[in-house]
Amino acid sequence: MYRVLLDTSFIMMAIDLSKDLFSQLSQLLGSVELVVTSKVVEELEKMSGKEGYKSRKANLALNIIRNFRVIPVEKSISTDQSILKLALKEKFIVATTDSDLIKKLKKLGIPVIYVKDGILKFEENYGFLGG
Repeated sequence: MYRVLLDTSFIMMAIDLSKDLFSQLSQLLGSVELVVTSKVVEELEKMSGKEGYKSRKANLALNIIRNFRVIPVEKSISTDQSILKLALKEKFIVATTDSDLIKKLKKLGIPVIYVKDGILKFEENYGFLGG
């Protein structure tokens, strides 16, 4: 089973595209466990407390992730730092649409899933996952 760590941008993109990217992850990888950090939940909760479309999307995102495993992380570091640190330590694949985070993940050799032209792309580092 692959463990996929989702960032806020990926979850919000899934809503924007009106596609079930989470089912596509299963089609791409087979059996997956979807995981978020406590920092991602905090970001979504902060967005959901505001007015407008972004708030409605954040509320929908919180509803979507309610069955995902949430891993508590340090409050003193950024969301991206928490994702990088956890992915390295626990050997997660990271799903994101954040171009800066994608660059950092690739530099560290962490497998990354991103969306290009509405389609999931997977860049795997075979040694990272033990394959």
